[in-house]
Amino acid sequence: MSIPIQNIYYLLSYAWDKAEIILDLQLVGSEAGEHISNLLARMLLPEVRKLANLGLATAYLPQTRQLKGIKGKLLLNETFGLNQKAMVGQTICSVEKLSPDILPNQIIKTTLLQLKQTAELAVNFKKEVEWLLSVFTPVQVIAPALLTTEQLALPRHQSERYRFILQCCAFIRQNLLPTTEGLGFTSKSFLADKKQMASIFEAFVRNFYRREQKVFQVKSEKITWQGQGTNKEAQQFLPVMFTDISLNAPSRKIIIDTKYYKKALLPHYQQDKLHSKHLYQLFAYLQNTLLDNKEQTLEGMLLYPVVTQSLNLEYTLSNKKVRVCTINLNQPWAGIKQDLLQLLF
Repeated sequence: MSIPIQNIYYLLSYAWDKAEIILDLQLVGSEAGEHISNLLARMLLPEVRKLANLGLATAYLPQTRQLKGIKGKLLLNETFGLNQKAMVGQTICSVEKLSPDILPNQIIKTTLLQLKQTAELAVNFKKEVEWLLSVFTPVQVIAPALLTTEQLALPRHQSERYRFILQCCAFIRQNLLPTTEGLGFTSKSFLADKKQMASIFEAFVRNFYRREQKVFQVKSEKITWQGQGTNKEAQQFLPVMFTDISLNAPSRKIIIDTKYYKKALLPHYQQDKLHSKHLYQLFAYLQNTLLDNKEQTLEGMLLYPVVTQSLNLEYTLSNKKVRVCTINLNQPWAGIKQDLLQLLF
């Protein structure tokens, strides 16, 4: 599947709910798959610079120090050993000091170092990384690991400043590979990672509709089975259903299930057919969804990226409108935006 580099930017910025970022397309090229590391650097570095200018988050961290007198928590065993060496009046204490050497900053610094060592990174971005690393001098580097914001404990006023940066850092580290020489990193083609791209495509469409139209309320929604088990034990084994995207308006409700597949149709006895499991899943959502009022209509949509064939199929199943559509991600962004909005109206 081919997606121009600019459109990858738009997919990621909407998926990460950061669509207000302004992209200088000349910095990252225009061909599909060209300099992905530069694109990611272009998204990350301005945000880290803002963070550095405002000041890194800090926390009180314990430090062991030799002192005259007692301050903080007295470490008895260490102090006893010290006094046996004729250091009378000296103590070993654990004191807390305000420091930026906390896990979120360690993740950012480690990511910056990996970016700096990435073969494809442009010279101007490497210079920017070097400057930012000087700001992170008091912060330690950690072993590479994929961490998400859910694993981090930050005060609310700081978590908003860090949320996008940490998302971007996790994505960068997930998509860098060590070079064969072991001296640096190279960016992999993350478009080939179907699971990762499926998650990005879903979040992109959901956040696009949340930002770009005002008719529908947009969210992911839990759907409860409209039925009961014969007892509590049976009931607890029913799987939970969550929609990818639910669009709700007083007169219409649309449930969209996004599918990042190479083919929206499958061959069946020399004739192409829809993915039956995708249709069954959407139909289960529609059959178990409760509407807000009697006037509200319920619709369903399967949405695929275009690979070889564009689709705009419409059916009526159990008195509900069901559509199977594709969106061409290999076109100018203005066309993608127009096509996505036209799917709703």
